[in-house]
Amino acid sequence: MASACSLGFRPKACCSAGQKGGYSVDGRILGYSYPTHGSGNPKVDVPEAERPEIENTIQDAEKPGKGERVLRGSRDIVVIDAASQRDHVAWTMKRLAGVDAAETRRTC
Repeated sequence: MASACSLGFRPKACCSAGQKGGYSVDGRILGYSYPTHGSGNPKVDVPEAERPEIENTIQDAEKPGKGERVLRGSRDIVVIDAASQRDHVAWTMKRLAGVDAAETRRTC
């Protein structure tokens, strides 16, 4: 799988620490990037734990043009956004670690 940023796709996720993102064509994730991953090695594998929710958000975006999911765990919140473009859907994901599930607002 190609890195989304290496292919010239530069969503806001490419500029914000801790965010990752990519793009999908016809429901298939073809590009992914986690540019702020701290290991020094390119990270191009879509997170398996969140993959079903990412795919569902992409499906939602294909219909009205926009999709969003907020996943609340016991110790973190994961926000997934997707937006339909002409020929693809762009998506981003951000994990807010250490956030109480009851918390409803936080500035990223």
